[in-house]
This record gives sequence, structure tokens and C-alpha cells, in this order.
Amino acid sequence: MIELNLPMEATLIEANPLVEENRNQVAIKRGPIVYCLESTDLPGKSIFNAFIPASTKFEAKPINIDGAVMMSLVGNAKIVAPNNWKNVLYRPIEDKNTTTSIKLVPYFAWGNRGHSEMSVWLPVSR
Repeated sequence: MIELNLPMEATLIEANPLVEENRNQVAIKRGPIVYCLESTDLPGKSIFNAFIPASTKFEAKPINIDGAVMMSLVGNAKIVAPNNWKNVLYRPIEDKNTTTSIKLVPYFAWGNRGHSEMSVWLPVSR
């Protein structure tokens, strides 16, 4: 028997700042696999209110999606408290962030656990 152990750490990847749509955001990858956040794994919260601290460490954990076992990434994120923007164009920043555990799934597997929102690029705080 030959056993091959190739450690693959989760890495935060940023785009060139000229890609304005992805500025101040990161994607998370482990080996060749890119991961995403699905609303299925963040019940009661919007994935668009989540941001990743640059110091976050992700741990690989098995997950079963549609009968296939694959690796998910579990770590911490900050959730910005949703605010009512009705009739407001500008306002001071409020620091009402909470920390929560998040689970990322391989990008190729999203959408297999029912209808959900998904994002690969997540805001980052440094």
C-alpha cells in the first residue's frame, strides 16, 4: 500500500485591484478547488452581510452533498447587522458586527441542496 499525503491549506485569494468588481474581496481556495458561501449554510442571515477577516483560518471537514462526500471549509466570518436603508442615501458607519461560524462548499457543488443564494467573492477585513 502506498499512501500519499498532500497537505492543502485553505488560502484567501485576491484579484488585481484593476478588477473593480472584486476590489476588497477574496475568494477561498484549497488546492485547485474554489469554494463558495451558500445561504443554505447561513440560515437567517444574508450572505451579502458576511465578510471574512484576513486572519481567518479554515478547517477542512467532510460534507455530503447530493450523495457525494466532499470537503467543506469551516471558519469564522463577521456578519454586518442589517440596517434599514429606507429613505437614506448616506449615514455614519455603525460597528454592530457579530462573529459567526461559516461553512464554504466547493463551487462546483453549489445549488444541489435546494434554491439558495451563492457568492464566491466575499468582502475582506484586514
